[in-house]
Amino acid sequence: MDKKDLLMTLKIERDYAKRQALQEIGILRGILDKVEQRVVDGSIIADDGLQGNEWRLYKALSNLEQMNTHIKNINELK
Repeated sequence: MDKKDLLMTLKIERDYAKRQALQEIGILRGILDKVEQRVVDGSIIADDGLQGNEWRLYKALSNLEQMNTHIKNINELK
């Protein structure tokens, strides 16, 4: 694999990580909106689905970190 192929592969992986991160951020925004509404309504229940939401947040952050790593790799190849 030459430098051009590697650069193209890294760009594809970066784009995929970016799409994944944006998708997760959208999900998290929806969750946040629901939680905020329940807080306003006074109907929030402790630990109500937090484990699933924490997992989504972790995945979103992981995707962002992965995207950042790919960007650094691409910049090093330039």
